[in-house]
Amino acid sequence: MRVLFVTPTFPEPLDSGIRRRMAVSLRELAAAGDVTLLSLCRDSDDGTSRAGVLARCADVITVPYAAGRPRPRDLRSRLRGLSEHLFDPRPLTTRLLDGAPLHPILRGLRPESFDLVWVQSLGLYGQLRRYELSPVVVDVVDAESIKAARDLRRRLWNPRFPLEALDLLKLQHAQRHWGANRHWFIVCSENDRNHLARKGDRIWVVRNGVELPAEIDGSAEEENALVYVGTFAYGPNREGVLYFTREILPLIGRYCPAVRFYIVGSSPPPEITSLHREPKVIVTGSVESVEPYLRRASVAVVPLLNAAGTRIKILEAMSYRKPVVATSIGAEGLAVEHGRNILLADTPQQFASCCVELLRDASLRSRLGAAGRQFVEGRHRLEHAQTDLRRFLSHVLSFSFRDSSPLPLRV
Repeated sequence: MRVLFVTPTFPEPLDSGIRRRMAVSLRELAAAGDVTLLSLCRDSDDGTSRAGVLARCADVITVPYAAGRPRPRDLRSRLRGLSEHLFDPRPLTTRLLDGAPLHPILRGLRPESFDLVWVQSLGLYGQLRRYELSPVVVDVVDAESIKAARDLRRRLWNPRFPLEALDLLKLQHAQRHWGANRHWFIVCSENDRNHLARKGDRIWVVRNGVELPAEIDGSAEEENALVYVGTFAYGPNREGVLYFTREILPLIGRYCPAVRFYIVGSSPPPEITSLHREPKVIVTGSVESVEPYLRRASVAVVPLLNAAGTRIKILEAMSYRKPVVATSIGAEGLAVEHGRNILLADTPQQFASCCVELLRDASLRSRLGAAGRQFVEGRHRLEHAQTDLRRFLSHVLSFSFRDSSPLPLRV
C-alpha cells in the first residue's frame, strides 16, 4: 500500500493542534503502508528532520512555501488582481498556494500511481483537483467557511466586505462540489460534520485525542497563574489572546492583583510579543514542551472569538487536571457542560468573573480539573482518535495494518 500524504504545514515539532492531528494520521497510515510525505515548508521548519513522526515515513519531500504573489502596487496590477479575484472560481485558501512550486514535484511523483492520497487541507485539495486521483481523503482540520462566515457577520462595515462575501460563497461552493466518487472528507467533530454535510456526502468524524500525562500532584502549581497555549500562525489564536489581554485581564486584576498570564506558543507576531511589557503578562514564544506551563497553571483560558474543529488546547489542559474557562466558540465541537467540566463565558465581564472565582476557590479548581480529566479519559484519549481513524481506514478503505494496536506518537 503506497500513500501520498500532502500537507501545507510541516509535521514537526508537535507544537500545534494540526501537527498533533497529523501525527496520529501519519502513525496509522505508516502502520498500513509506505508513506511519502510532501509538505510545504517555511524557512523556520527543519526540512531534514527524521525524528519523531517523520521517522515513520518512507520518504519526506519539502516544498518552499510562498504565500501567493506580492501585493500589487500600480493601478493596472491592482485591477488585474481584482479581476482575478472576481472571476477565478477558486477560494482564497487555494489561490494563496499558487506561489509554491508544488506541481513540478507532484508531476514527478505521479500522484495517480499511489493507492491513496491524503490531503491535510481543503486549500491543497483544490490544487490537486487537476490530477486524476482516487481515492482521496481530505482532513478538514479547521472548517474555514465557519470562520469566514463569523468574520463577515462581525465586520459588516469592512470595505472589503463584498470581496470577502464572494470568497465565502466560493469556499462554500467548493465544500459542496469538490467531493467526487471515492473521495472522502475527515472532520474532527459532529459540529463540523453537520456544517459540511449534504445528501450523499462522504464525511467521517475522527476525534482529536491527547496522550494522558502521569498523575498530577499539584506541587508545581503557581498561585494566580493563567495560561493560554496555541500557535500564533493561526489567526484566531492571535485575536483571542489580544481580546483576553485587553478586555478581560484588567478586570481580573482588579480582584486578583497578583495574577500572571502566560502566553505560550510559537510564531508570536509583534502585537503579541509586545504584550510582554505588561507587568502581568509573560510571552514565552516557542517552547520545547508546554508541560511545565500547564503544570504551573492554576487556570487555562481559551477566549477564542472564532475557530472550528475541536480544541486540542482544551483537551490537553484538561488532561493535566486544569480547570478551563472558554468562550462558547472556544469549546465548540466538544461535548462539555458548563459548571460540570468547564466554565463557559461569552462577555469580558463573565469571563473575568469565572477566572476570579476559580483563582479564589481551590476546591472548585480541583473539582472542575478532575471532571475535565475524566472527560478526556472517557472521550478524547489518543487511543480514541487512533481507533476512529483505524475504523475508517479498515472499514471504508479496506486497509490492513502491520501491527495490531495503536502506539504512542513519538518514536
